[in-house]
Amino acid sequence: MEYGTDATREDIHDHIIGSGALTYSWYWETLRYKPVTFNDDDWNVTLLMDDPEYPDETISAYLDSETILDMARNLVNDTGIGEHGESANYKVSQDCRRQCELLFEDPDEVDFDADTADQLIQCIAYGEVVFS
Repeated sequence: MEYGTDATREDIHDHIIGSGALTYSWYWETLRYKPVTFNDDDWNVTLLMDDPEYPDETISAYLDSETILDMARNLVNDTGIGEHGESANYKVSQDCRRQCELLFEDPDEVDFDADTADQLIQCIAYGEVVFS
């Protein structure tokens, strides 16, 4: 068990990075990528993304299993509901929240798609969903 879940580091990588989320136009490039290995080291990636406040600028976002799970916990614990059923504080969809819950409750049932994984990544990078 890692980080309070039965999901392995490889599972987390495959669900988020392998989802297709990085194909959206606000992802510019991968600055650094350390792939999943079978030793104790965690994978990590640094992404270059649009800066929503300055359209001609970019920001970088660092992702690894722990960062993903920390944000997933935050999304699960965000009890506010917005006008359209989304998370009030992070603006993620109900489906994204459900996938985050499954990371901890039943990792075999997790099925992040590009949209839900992208929402999780945006929350890490921007503090909320900015692009859709």
